[in-house]
Amino acid sequence: MKIDSANSPKARRFSAARLLLILLSACFLALWLASGVEYALSFRREKQVYPANGSHPLPSPSPAAENRLSVNTATMEELQQLPGIGPSYAAAIIQYRESIGGFSFPEELMDVPGIGQKRFDAIRHLITCAP
Repeated sequence: MKIDSANSPKARRFSAARLLLILLSACFLALWLASGVEYALSFRREKQVYPANGSHPLPSPSPAAENRLSVNTATMEELQQLPGIGPSYAAAIIQYRESIGGFSFPEELMDVPGIGQKRFDAIRHLITCAP
């Protein structure tokens, strides 16, 4: 006697269980992908720039040079509004500026002791060397 395995109740239960498992897996995968996309997009949002002294945030940087801070004419207080520039760095910038007669281009700021590439990159879009 031959048993038809496709029509047996056990085979139908197995197919229903497999179908349910496939549907649940698809739902889980869709939710996981959706949360991953939201997580990945959260890193693309622009971060707010805050000055080092803890005061209120700086305005959004503008590409126009007239809205940037001139490191050749800035006061100690104005320099301290830049991210990562405290009183000692502001004093060092002013002392270096006076010793060389003014900055010709922004990258010269990295010649000031203590201001490296990382600190310069944080303020590059906020400064200019205009007289």
